[in-house]
Amino acid sequence: MKKKMSGFITVVALSLGLAGVFAAAVCCSPAFPGVPVHWVAVGGGGYIHHSEDGGVTWRDGTSTATENLYGVATDGHGHWVAVGYNGSVFCSSDGGGHWTPGALGASTNLLGVATDKQGYWMAVGFGGAVYYSIDNGLSWQSGNTGVSENLWAVATDGGGLWVAVGNDDATSGMILFSSDGGQTWDRGVNPLLGNLHGVATDGNGNWVAVGDGGIVLHTANTAAWAAGSNTSSDLYGVATDGNGQWVAAGSDGHVRYSVNNGQTWQPGVSGTTDSLQGLAVDGAGNWITVGDEGTNGIVLFSTDGRTWDGETDLSPYFLLDIACD
Repeated sequence: MKKKMSGFITVVALSLGLAGVFAAAVCCSPAFPGVPVHWVAVGGGGYIHHSEDGGVTWRDGTSTATENLYGVATDGHGHWVAVGYNGSVFCSSDGGGHWTPGALGASTNLLGVATDKQGYWMAVGFGGAVYYSIDNGLSWQSGNTGVSENLWAVATDGGGLWVAVGNDDATSGMILFSSDGGQTWDRGVNPLLGNLHGVATDGNGNWVAVGDGGIVLHTANTAAWAAGSNTSSDLYGVATDGNGQWVAAGSDGHVRYSVNNGQTWQPGVSGTTDSLQGLAVDGAGNWITVGDEGTNGIVLFSTDGRTWDGETDLSPYFLLDIACD
């Protein structure tokens, strides 16, 4: 799904197997050794994988999940929530090692989850669904977005503003924004037609959304969005380091980066033609992206978000999202 090479950067792709502990198969030094950050990756068949040593080794999380898990988020204070098909919600408070089912009270397919890191969580999914939790994912209340299109992702600036993106309604890709914790939603103005799959913010007023056909949109007010330079490949995930760099990943191993808040983009080097899904970055500027080679899940690493590298061993389950604290 993804792999890259750099003369300066030590990066590696590894497989996440069915059980036990898995070490990175590396060409240089592994992942980000010595970096005390938890990473959690989720994907097909309810599989959850976590690393406590910068991605050098990965363990399977203990859970009863069996449905595909599409989204994962953390509040940075020890709490994690993963969501997926058929109302699947799972919560962890030990860095992703053990997971407890949450009570959604519905069988809605959930596709994305986010938190303001102050105790408020939001999940979105099929049919314009939105749910809220104030107990770290253990119980949820349903809301009303006023739309019926599938919502693929949600993000927040941590200051009360939330943005959800999703399928187009034959006029433009769906962008919704809320300033009251998701109780009411307004439609953002999007100049392009096409499904949107990912959204991120730097917490300083800048937002970027990505989607089908290489759509890239950016805004500084959430109400009106402008098109950035794009590509022909579908883009599924976007993230920012909060220091001016944004990275998007998608189909055909496509990776692009921007240093002007999504206005213009440059191609990265992934070294793969496989599909890339979610990506995340830690506070030290280390990036990990996950994806699939057919049905197999892979992980790739980079220290600059632009050049990625690795030797890949594949597991039988595709990966869809990743988060770190």
